[in-house]
Amino acid sequence: MKYAEGLTLKTGNCDFTGRWKLSDIMIQFQELAGAHCDRAGCGRRDMLEKYSVVWILTRSEIRMARYPLLGERVRIETFTHPNRKVFFPRSYRILDEAGNELGSSLTYWVLCDIHTRKITYLPQIASLFPDSGIPSPITRFMDIPDTVGEKAVLSRQPLYTDLDVNRHVNNTRYADWLSDMLGPELLERQEIGDFMIDYHHEVRPGQQLELSLWRDGERFTMAGRCGDVLHFNIGGTLSPSPQHAML
Repeated sequence: MKYAEGLTLKTGNCDFTGRWKLSDIMIQFQELAGAHCDRAGCGRRDMLEKYSVVWILTRSEIRMARYPLLGERVRIETFTHPNRKVFFPRSYRILDEAGNELGSSLTYWVLCDIHTRKITYLPQIASLFPDSGIPSPITRFMDIPDTVGEKAVLSRQPLYTDLDVNRHVNNTRYADWLSDMLGPELLERQEIGDFMIDYHHEVRPGQQLELSLWRDGERFTMAGRCGDVLHFNIGGTLSPSPQHAML
């Protein structure tokens, strides 16, 4: 079963160049997955009321062939694949009005006990989770590049706007943290073509993180640590930015 929705990009979806923001792409993916799960009977409310668990994203890769711009109409599709032990794979495709693929994504989700904050496997959920039978546009996650090149370090503590209903930093906010560290001058000239993130431990209110960004030409990596604990790491590549939207 495939689920899709359309979206016309407004100013709130875009950055200062008129390009669709990476974090907003992830927000739309998140909301689409939620709507899809609701229809299948395994949405947030169902999972909380019946099992005291929530869906948590543990790994995400996005590959953008072209970022749509302010005013463009896009179609976002999502479909799921058979679970792999505790992991529930989900894919996405972004299409323009002519049906051309602008981007794709592969994500891994898990069930987390809302009280213990631990990953939980419930065999009965696998039968509820819809298997689309559609091959993923990404067959294998990319490897996060080695940490080489110039390094920048920033200390950051989660703020009110970083937190979501699960009382931790929302998965989409890490894309904003990355973009903040890359900076507007670089992102005026270049854009994030490939993006990969592994979520190792949730980031909760009050934790002080050290964010480390390395750049080596078109490659970048970023890691977030609290003391000796690695909470997330990101990898990807940059590509030249085409003509911007007219604002």
